[in-house]
Amino acid sequence: PSLRADGDVAGEDPLQAWGLARRRALRIAALDVSIAPPEYVIVRKLQYAAQGGGDRHLRDIKRMLERALVAIDQDVVRAFAEERGLLPMWTTAAGAPPLN
Repeated sequence: PSLRADGDVAGEDPLQAWGLARRRALRIAALDVSIAPPEYVIVRKLQYAAQGGGDRHLRDIKRMLERALVAIDQDVVRAFAEERGLLPMWTTAAGAPPLN
């Protein structure tokens, strides 16, 4: 199997600071790597979808929620999504009816 990773440069974004503070360490094939928490990945995918990334990111989010190996704090996702104007996309991706 192959692995794919996306990188993100740390900046002044509160989401990035939150994600860095909560990164998880893994050992993969004798390599130590840090991965972002799933909540961070979900919010970034919401942003990519909003920027015209199509529905692929929303499908990814649905799969993440269905197959999560760790608990995903949906309250955290909701808060970041609301702050960034992404709440309708989040409710769609999470399988809830859109908010009016």
